[in-house]
Amino acid sequence: MLARSLLIAFLSLAASCGDAEEKIERVQDELRKTGQAAVEAMQERMAVWRDDLAELDAELADWKQKAREQAETAGAEAKQKLQSTIDELEAKRQQLSEKLLAAGEASGAAWDEIASGFESGWAELKAGLQDAKESIE
Repeated sequence: MLARSLLIAFLSLAASCGDAEEKIERVQDELRKTGQAAVEAMQERMAVWRDDLAELDAELADWKQKAREQAETAGAEAKQKLQSTIDELEAKRQQLSEKLLAAGEASGAAWDEIASGFESGWAELKAGLQDAKESIE
């Protein structure tokens, strides 16, 4: 996506400029602007992810509290199942934290891959938490 934008910017500038130096300067300027816009878009997306994770952390903490209260009267097997669910959800949450950190250091194709992985991990964690909530209702 970024490469395509850069190519379009380059071609349009090349066609509209007079001499070679002017073309080079304008292309470099457009590359800086495009690169900065891409960085800002990535930073904005990561800020949204951080906010979403904070909300999810609150939901997860609330669910764990309710589940532990319910488990107090449950048998050993139910407690073990609950702990297994908690461990699984916390592991998925940790993976999202790691992907968020990696996203902050990535660019280009690596960013796209990490973003995709974050989005799929997010969906898995949300679905797992929803299932866990329904299991104690």
